[in-house]
Amino acid sequence: MNARVRIATTILALTFAACGASTQALPSPTAATTVATATATPAPTPATITVSDAWARAGISAASDGTGAPMASATPGMGGAMGGASGATGATGNSAIYMTIKNSGPSADRLVKAACDAAGSTELHTAAMVNGVMQMRPVEAIDVPATGVATLAPGGFHVMLIGLKQDLKAGDSVKVTLTFERFGPLTIIAPVRVG
Repeated sequence: MNARVRIATTILALTFAACGASTQALPSPTAATTVATATATPAPTPATITVSDAWARAGISAASDGTGAPMASATPGMGGAMGGASGATGATGNSAIYMTIKNSGPSADRLVKAACDAAGSTELHTAAMVNGVMQMRPVEAIDVPATGVATLAPGGFHVMLIGLKQDLKAGDSVKVTLTFERFGPLTIIAPVRVG
């Protein structure tokens, strides 16, 4: 064998040996996948919110007669701040929205804000009987338990519409955007009815 053939054979042998060593030094794709799977953590499951039975109480805007004077509605109200001295809903241009909020997720959530274009201001409220008088006050949030329900109903929690910009008559509807701490915003349509 001549010298050139021997040198070429030696170079080929060294190249194959080097490639074989490199291939053995690399981790296998299966090992890398196993390590990544073992260290991955599952993402938290978000709350799942649905709203049913939403409705808004009928009410008359404060300036409905064009003079700016409050007008009473024929609908009996809750009295106090909601119904004014006459006890009629809408006498002070206010109304309320009620609903059932269901959380089918494993984490508790909270309703933290509501917005409605039909009123100058929209707040979360609760109502309670104090010395024979129904009183309402704003609340920071309304809790919605994990896999549970929060009920907004007359005499309890509700979305308060303050300073109605328009009359709310039975058969009308209002759009309300509810914002939850975990779930985020949810827009609903609440039909208006006499309550």
